[in-house]
Amino acid sequence: MPETHTLPPEKKIDYSPHSLPAPWQTAILRNYGLVKAESLARALNTDAETIHAEAERLGLKRAEADPVWLARGYITLIRQNWHILSYRQLLILLEKNEGELAFLLKEDDFLGVKLGGFKPSVPEPAYAPPTREQARATAKAARLIRAYRADGGARPFDFAADYFPFPQENVPPSAKKPLIEERFLYNYNAVYGDPFLDGAPDLYDGKLLSALSALGVNGFWAQALLYQLGEFPFAPELGARRGERLRNMNRLIRKLARYGMKLYLYFNEPRSMPAAFFEKRPELRGAEENGYYALCTSIPAVQDYLYDAMKSVAGRLPGLGGVFTITMSENLTHCYSRKGADVNIAETECPRCFKRKPWEVAAEVNNILQRALTDAGAPYSLTAYLWAWNWERESIDAGIRLLDPKIKIMAVSEDRLPIDIGGTNGEVIDYSISNPGPSPKSAASFRTATAAGHKTAAKVQINNSWECSAAPYLPVFPLIHKHLSGLSRLRVDGLMLGWTLGGFPSFNLSLAREFYFARNVDLQKWYEKVFGADAAAVAKACSLFSRGFSHFPFSIDFLYGGPQNYGPAAPLGLNETNLRATMLGFPYDDLQSWRGPFPEARFIAELETLSSLWGKGLRVLEKIPLPGAATRSLLPVAQAAGIHFSSTHIQSAFARLKRDPLQNKAALLDLIRRERANTSALLRLAAMHPSIGYEASNHYYYTQNTLLEKLLNLKTCMDELKSRYE
Repeated sequence: MPETHTLPPEKKIDYSPHSLPAPWQTAILRNYGLVKAESLARALNTDAETIHAEAERLGLKRAEADPVWLARGYITLIRQNWHILSYRQLLILLEKNEGELAFLLKEDDFLGVKLGGFKPSVPEPAYAPPTREQARATAKAARLIRAYRADGGARPFDFAADYFPFPQENVPPSAKKPLIEERFLYNYNAVYGDPFLDGAPDLYDGKLLSALSALGVNGFWAQALLYQLGEFPFAPELGARRGERLRNMNRLIRKLARYGMKLYLYFNEPRSMPAAFFEKRPELRGAEENGYYALCTSIPAVQDYLYDAMKSVAGRLPGLGGVFTITMSENLTHCYSRKGADVNIAETECPRCFKRKPWEVAAEVNNILQRALTDAGAPYSLTAYLWAWNWERESIDAGIRLLDPKIKIMAVSEDRLPIDIGGTNGEVIDYSISNPGPSPKSAASFRTATAAGHKTAAKVQINNSWECSAAPYLPVFPLIHKHLSGLSRLRVDGLMLGWTLGGFPSFNLSLAREFYFARNVDLQKWYEKVFGADAAAVAKACSLFSRGFSHFPFSIDFLYGGPQNYGPAAPLGLNETNLRATMLGFPYDDLQSWRGPFPEARFIAELETLSSLWGKGLRVLEKIPLPGAATRSLLPVAQAAGIHFSSTHIQSAFARLKRDPLQNKAALLDLIRRERANTSALLRLAAMHPSIGYEASNHYYYTQNTLLEKLLNLKTCMDELKSRYE
């Protein structure tokens, strides 16, 4: 296993996610049709024919594995098996070795963190013929599965089936050039961790490129690791597949050019390394976090590496559209990257960087990389993304002024936006559509940058956010219009239209396109252009959606820990799990974390208001007698989002009421019934619309089988509640 990657430690926890008589049955239900029956059989110590037979006994249709899951749905497989299989069994299903899995957990958008930072230690489930009692219980479960199973429908990952055919619009004659020059986002279809190995360019399919081109998108961004693409003198073996990646990137660049699009690379450098890496290189070691150490950027050898590697990358990718960096980060990179927020304290233990200011180090990394691009003759400049530049205003401005004037400045539009929701005060960091920017902090950064001669760009979430990323977009057009109108007044030069989430060709992007060529956009005229005769009803419905969404009880705790991205797929249970919610991984029943600064009652009341107003908007859409094609395309997305919000309210209320199940029995039973309706409705929608439940850096939050498992979970909850508290 490479010395740069180690698997998270195992830890025993008291958590049993099984709703079937035997744990091996849970493994079959969650994985059947997604991985090879032979692999599942080997993991469970049986044979493939037994797997098929037991799947049919559970009420599933006989199926063969679709290989697309291993290539593009591996995060779903990892997450849904994390609590039920051992590492050994998981590696068998994934067809990976320890090093490959460790790389994914470290570099695939913090996957290891999302899973809790450790692997639950579990007894390995192994097949054994069901006992008579287990067979009877299985027969009951199978009847429920057959009753709710959504046969047919669309194939997972066939996202083009959900695209609306947006027309290719001509540039207005009055617009000699667009007001917004760069409009780039993340590929809805792409994998994240190592996106340029063989086959990766094929994920930028022609249907997606045509659809997004029609919506004015002119670029895609993707993560890149400098040690994989440029010479890494400290451990050259880490770049063993460099040539393959670069060839694929050039192939992709040429493909995108045919659609008028460019590729942008995101660098978060230099990447930290484990302690073992520095045994032969102690002079390079900088700040430490969780057993990993920074490559200290105050050391000339590290600076030379950054310069040489970036210059090499730029020279070998002549058609690249641009590069952007994050220098204060969730990753440990330079010695202040994780500890530089307090300007009054030198918070790094590095003896070299201790004497410097955080913004000096961050600016220096950007300037080194920009100098490399300049010397390579690159026709573009670096973009410094000021994410987590959370210093005092004077220090942020000082950092901006230290940057090479050629560098473009990008900031989160809604960064540190003050909010008041139901009397609870807070602030947005990022990823909010319910609270439109731009914020005073970001506006000030743009003004400083412009005065210093820099071009500017805003990072926004146009389609969706972690407020609900399982819907491909959130049809809250008044909120999108308000945000883009504010940015238009600030005259930013570019837009990063979303992080990993938000790459779907949508009506939201259609609205955004209007702002690329005009400072002022008439929302009502846009409704009429896109929805025709349905415009008035759609406007009314989306106004209700926006009013409801403004009640989203926003906090960073809820954004990352809440159940809103999983919706009905998150299980209910009468017993407290006492487990802490993980970042976009496992919400458990951790209401105390979800609510953040909100009192419990207020948090639940805001979710109820959101769900109620969203439901009213849905009823407006559903009453349109003969909806046009655009409205028919909009409706299932709005329904799916509404189900997620309703389920989030139900799960929050359930977590509170189950503390006294005897007193709250009737209310708990009612919540279970409502959640059952949500789950069955979502199951039907997801079966027909492959974009529902999917997000590029988390893959599918649920599958048809895990939604069926939730229905079993609800039946178990209801039976236990009735029998235990009669």
